[in-house]
Amino acid sequence: MTLRRAGWCMHAKFPISLMLFLLAVGSVDANPLDINRHFIMAANSAKPSVVNIIIYKSSPGRGEHQISRVAYGSGTIISRTGYLVTNYHVVRKGNFYRAILHDGTECDLKLLSGNRYYLADEKTDIAVMKLAGTEGGDYVPITMEDSDELSEIGRASCRERV
Repeated sequence: MTLRRAGWCMHAKFPISLMLFLLAVGSVDANPLDINRHFIMAANSAKPSVVNIIIYKSSPGRGEHQISRVAYGSGTIISRTGYLVTNYHVVRKGNFYRAILHDGTECDLKLLSGNRYYLADEKTDIAVMKLAGTEGGDYVPITMEDSDELSEIGRASCRERV
């Protein structure tokens, strides 16, 4: 696994569905119907691992706290026990969250360290959250692969800036 901080392309672990899609569209002579078919296959394989995140903000009101929906985002399940990754710029807007799974099931998120619902790295814009009540391991994590294993066709779609 190779990380290149100066360029916009960072080699790390990527969802296998994204890698397959990049391989499919890497060819200059790709047929639009083939690209569409590969995109649909990649999306379908990732679907069980993608969640919608609803971001709420509570603020003091007249005698009670007012809770309002302030944003929406998405995340990707990365473990069977319900850990998910999203972007910090999404979660920083709120202080209470709900997740909606691909089948429409709504889930609470678990409080983590520091009485927050997420752990984040502002610099890389990454946040990790955990679905509540998931100690049993009932979730489908995204399949990850090493980007160093991409073929040369796939690498062509991920070039460093000059």
